[in-house]
Amino acid sequence: EDSWLQQLVDVDPALRGYSPADAMRRKLAFVGDDTWVDLYPTQFDECHPYPSFNTRDLDTVDDGCWLYLPSFMQSLGSKSSIASGKNKNNNNAFYELAVVHTLGIDHVGHTFGPHTEQMNAKYAQTDEQVFRNVMLPISTNNESCQVAIIFGDHGMSDDGNHGGSSEHEVTSGLFALYSPACGMEHVARSAPSSSFLDSYSNAREINQIDLVPTLSLLLGLPIPFANLGTVVTDLIPPAPSLLNKYKNKHKKEELRSHYTRDMAQALAWNV
Repeated sequence: EDSWLQQLVDVDPALRGYSPADAMRRKLAFVGDDTWVDLYPTQFDECHPYPSFNTRDLDTVDDGCWLYLPSFMQSLGSKSSIASGKNKNNNNAFYELAVVHTLGIDHVGHTFGPHTEQMNAKYAQTDEQVFRNVMLPISTNNESCQVAIIFGDHGMSDDGNHGGSSEHEVTSGLFALYSPACGMEHVARSAPSSSFLDSYSNAREINQIDLVPTLSLLLGLPIPFANLGTVVTDLIPPAPSLLNKYKNKHKKEELRSHYTRDMAQALAWNV
């Protein structure tokens, strides 16, 4: 099947800038909702699926995700401490991609509803785990460009269900965080807060189908043939080799605009 994940397996890593040694060491990792394994049974090198259909089980999938998330982040990228050989018990493999699919919020919605104490508790747990294990390490990484894209695959109605066409069901949030080495603006807060999103006054709406071509461009992959979305240029870091030539912020923004536009057009024609 032509998907961005299959492209990540099939496309020669050398065509995406990997050295032969790094190409041998790169891995793909997954933990969470076992539906991923049903759809992609062979694509992940490290895989930890958990049963997903018992909506009364609020914690099993999430607990598994929080168990593996720290090690995934420690091994993320060719310049990670694992890949650089600082951990002598590892074979120096690193993760190019780590997929973490939690389910607690979804299950709480189905079982108790979205406006409940149980949902508030699950939000707080998720905020703490994401902040400590994702936001802090990425926002302080000055060595390499790392990107975390955190989003919901759907929303939920006032009674906690989804599958319909109401605005609450078809709308969800997406947050992208970049390490300083990416050359993108980012915000690091001292603690998780209910007012976290208030600091993002420039939030915009995108279509879900735009996520696939954007991920493809971020990973240096061809856009899957059947995809009808467009690249979200706001989520694409500028070319590092060009960005370093520009110290002025306005020049950087102008460069980013031209770079992402040209790359999007090139990939569209290539497909």
